[in-house]
Amino acid sequence: MVAVSAASSRPISSRYEATFGTDKHASYPEAFAASVKERVLPSDCKLRRVKYLNNIIEQDHRAIRRRWRAMQCFRSFHTAGRTIEGAEAAHMMRKGQVKRLDGRDAVVRAKFVESHAREFANQMATARREARSGGLDDAPSASAYWDQLWVEVETALAPAAQIKGAAEYLKELKVMIIYGRALTSAQAAIPPITQELAQANLLTKLAEDQGEAITEQIQTLQTGTASSALAVALWLRHRSVRRAVFTALQDFDAAHRYWALTVERPQRNPSRSIRDLADDLLDIAELQVSVQRALASFRPGPQPLKPSFEVPATAVADFLRDGSFAIRFTPDFGPVAGWGNVGRVRVQEVRAWVIWNEGKRPKSMEFTIGTDGDYYDQRVESGELKEFRFIGPRVNRTFRYDPVKADRSREDFITVHARVADDFRAQYSEPTLFTGWEFSLPKVKGIIDREALAALQGAVKGIELEFSGNYIKDADRFS
Repeated sequence: MVAVSAASSRPISSRYEATFGTDKHASYPEAFAASVKERVLPSDCKLRRVKYLNNIIEQDHRAIRRRWRAMQCFRSFHTAGRTIEGAEAAHMMRKGQVKRLDGRDAVVRAKFVESHAREFANQMATARREARSGGLDDAPSASAYWDQLWVEVETALAPAAQIKGAAEYLKELKVMIIYGRALTSAQAAIPPITQELAQANLLTKLAEDQGEAITEQIQTLQTGTASSALAVALWLRHRSVRRAVFTALQDFDAAHRYWALTVERPQRNPSRSIRDLADDLLDIAELQVSVQRALASFRPGPQPLKPSFEVPATAVADFLRDGSFAIRFTPDFGPVAGWGNVGRVRVQEVRAWVIWNEGKRPKSMEFTIGTDGDYYDQRVESGELKEFRFIGPRVNRTFRYDPVKADRSREDFITVHARVADDFRAQYSEPTLFTGWEFSLPKVKGIIDREALAALQGAVKGIELEFSGNYIKDADRFS
């Protein structure tokens, strides 16, 4: 931040904008008013104070703040402005905000500054000198002279208003003042245009230099040799592409382990060529085909599953007390308990039906269904049981139905389906049944509606869960 000094009497109306944007520091209004009064700033300049307005830009000024004490602060707007402009220009290059200049390459930035900074500075200095020319160095603003002339003309000709021709003369003078103000405004617009033109010329020169450099590199490559800088850049790009392809293959291998329930993983060598890795990636590009290949390894294959489960009385009591209950299913506890060594049990949709006491049914019932993200599964292969554990996406779905009509046809009166497999589409196919499930009433800002919970007291007789999906049956038990 720049403090306004009373010793700085040099007008800057031709350099600075008509509006200054600052934060809400208490010192700004007083310093701004003093600067306008002393004609350091133009009289039509405005101060716009908005909290945090300049935070992004001011981050680039931190390096300046570390040095201004050693400089004993800035002595004028000119010095402060030039210093801040230089710092902001350097940060713009570093952030890649200069067209056709790679901000990540410090060598390119240094060459840019070395070859073009002096030329650019000279062009900007010329534009500023032209902006300050025209006899306005001692005026608070360019248009103020015309306002002063208007007042002086009206005051001088007021006593002669009755003289013949005085009114016409005053009219012509006012027309001249209007055209003078317009001409002054047009002249004030010339310096910014000149600066834009200088910047355009600089960018054109930069584009020409880069075009020549690219042409030179192409010619060098055609001769079979390359510079060390180009070789390093190509090698870094090669490594980046190879790393991305290798990561994609690793992600697929993890998903394939979940689909096929296998501990075997292909040996991926990151040092292989990009072509070899890309060929592997093309082989698995069609995910649906890859899933079908994984399922083909099961004997017998997957078949539909739609078991139901009556929630224990203790869990129902938790639901009536807290509005939610949690339950973890395993092969020995849950909807498929007693089915033998079933494997690859996957869930596509969940339903939660409430068994009501007579005459206590509400108009609608809604459950929020979720999992804890810790999934277990198993597979029987050659009489051996293999166990698998995965950390995957958490399920967060809603199931809603009409309890009054549900007994007649449950399928017809479901208003919102809880298709939990939708949460797994991006990474896998469906969640396993063997995980921690949570069922709760809808929450508002993380809090369960106590009035809705109180309405269920004495109305709920039991809760039944229904799961739809597929599984691999125990071949020894049901063959």
